[in-house]
Amino acid sequence: MLEQHSEPSPFLTQREAPYVWVTWLTPLLAGSSNCQWAAWFQANYSFEKPLSDFSDWRVKHGRLVSRRVKELEAEGYKVYVEGENKFTITGKDDIVRVAGQADIVALKEDLIIVEDCKTGKKRDSDVMQVLSYMLLLSAPGGASHCKGKKLEGRLIYGEEIMDIPHAMMDQEFKESFRDMVGLISSSEPARKVPSVRECRFCKISSTYCPERVDTTGETELEDHDLF
Repeated sequence: MLEQHSEPSPFLTQREAPYVWVTWLTPLLAGSSNCQWAAWFQANYSFEKPLSDFSDWRVKHGRLVSRRVKELEAEGYKVYVEGENKFTITGKDDIVRVAGQADIVALKEDLIIVEDCKTGKKRDSDVMQVLSYMLLLSAPGGASHCKGKKLEGRLIYGEEIMDIPHAMMDQEFKESFRDMVGLISSSEPARKVPSVRECRFCKISSTYCPERVDTTGETELEDHDLF
């Protein structure tokens, strides 16, 4: 159960059913994040998030997506953009829902490519994100232009294009994805790993996570003979 605080926030509400956004899972699947609790909390609760200024990021991302759409259409692809690629998949138990939205899906003859545009540095979680889109867009409940189709993937880093072949969406990935969804959607809280690295970009404030670490954790130097 969620920890009880002396002054509970009026903005904290438990969801009627677990709701998982793909990007909450992908750092865990990639091993670049270990705090499963953060994803579990977001999946099971609606809460007040701190205000952030992502306007510059949004502008750069929007420009990159627009450029890719023009390039793909010039190559003869039919292109679906963002909201057209939004999906919500309900699990077999009719309870948990997994949702997401791919930047671009491009179709030409029998070729269907899922693209995600990135304005920052490369991350392993980016690959997991595209693989997750490929898995879910083609599933029952996915986007109508992708259901039952074999999808290829791409990551767009400025001028650089990284291919994510369909073969990477293997049984091991599918099992890892299924296990992670089960863990995050459980009624039991997942593992919490508070640290500077894990908490740095986390949207969950200390109001809901008292263990949150907002300092460097540096300590005074002490004498030793280890090195």
